[in-house]
Amino acid sequence: MREKRVVHLQVKRLSVSSEGGSDICAWLEETAAQFGLPWVLAHTLGGVVWGEYRQGRLVLAGDIFPGTAPPLYDHTLQQARLFGPGGELLLWKNGEEWKSRVVIEGVGQPEDVFDEVELLWGGPGGTIKDGFTWLAPNSRGLRQVVPVAVPGRVGVIVRHVVRYREDDGTAYIALSRLVGFHQLR
Repeated sequence: MREKRVVHLQVKRLSVSSEGGSDICAWLEETAAQFGLPWVLAHTLGGVVWGEYRQGRLVLAGDIFPGTAPPLYDHTLQQARLFGPGGELLLWKNGEEWKSRVVIEGVGQPEDVFDEVELLWGGPGGTIKDGFTWLAPNSRGLRQVVPVAVPGRVGVIVRHVVRYREDDGTAYIALSRLVGFHQLR
């Protein structure tokens, strides 16, 4: 998966319209619908939350397997990624203010990219329910629930954008985004 190729990307900032942080979760649902981004990975003060946008709302790991992930509250959310093959929205908190950027594929400037799979904690043999998999504990006892039905190991596909320094041509990763999931054998 590390083969370099060219894709067209547009990167832009979005204004986050949540009055004083009052309903950032509703804003995430609207944005997922607007850009067709099916999955969410959120980091909260209570831990990591995976989810999927379906039928007009975010369905979270804790909705399917209660008690496995913290709820997604405005006051505990630190950052979130809505992602899918067509792009990614990254939302983060800067002090009391929300910031965001969206990457849209298929439009914009040509960019060199390569993909890699990052293995997720947890192993095969987990419980599958309603399109989510509660991965079996790993050697450290860590478990997580991912929004994809997989009987084996699973990884998340990360797409890296490569740019080159003007002065000496040195390549560097300018941006990385989540794309989807990959089942490992």
